[in-house]
Amino acid sequence: MSELSGSGGKKKEIRQQMLLQWIENSHYVSLEEIAERFRVTTQTARRDIADLEHQGKVRRLHGGVSQLAPLDPITYRQRRHDRADEKARIAEAVVALIPDNATIFLDTGTTCEAIANALVSRERLHVVTYSLRSAAIISEKTDFTLAVPGGFVRPIDGGMFQEDTPEFIRRFKFDYAIISVSGVDDDGDLCDDDHTEVAVV
Repeated sequence: MSELSGSGGKKKEIRQQMLLQWIENSHYVSLEEIAERFRVTTQTARRDIADLEHQGKVRRLHGGVSQLAPLDPITYRQRRHDRADEKARIAEAVVALIPDNATIFLDTGTTCEAIANALVSRERLHVVTYSLRSAAIISEKTDFTLAVPGGFVRPIDGGMFQEDTPEFIRRFKFDYAIISVSGVDDDGDLCDDDHTEVAVV
């Protein structure tokens, strides 16, 4: 694809169109894959990603890019109420395993929000989360230490992300990590439909 490696307007436009189609088909593409496929530098690949993100067509991630696949706000609000009793029981079971003074990573999602509500029964926890909703719950507990990354807030579920979110989280040593997933496949592997969160956790 050397004919698409230039920075000229037409070549750039064609390359970005092909990149967008590739992202839509693959859902996630790494920076290195883009550079290799189109025979461009990683700087050019980053500029292409930035252009597409500015147009509102993709979501830039640490080390790559994913398609935009926002949840329906009504769907997410409904998920909060769906199986609320089961989520509360999960939260109670999880919190029963966590002692006071523990350092915890808490993921996003409606079940994790239920866990955040249950965590306030503990004392002097140190919590790291990129869930704005869970952070708001936990921040009410004055003896807790709360750390959140900066960045942009995903309006649907209140997840906060930026390019260096994984590095921010890696600064901490956790006693417990509470991870939410979208499902479990036939082999028992955990699955998530959001590559942003996969890159973080």
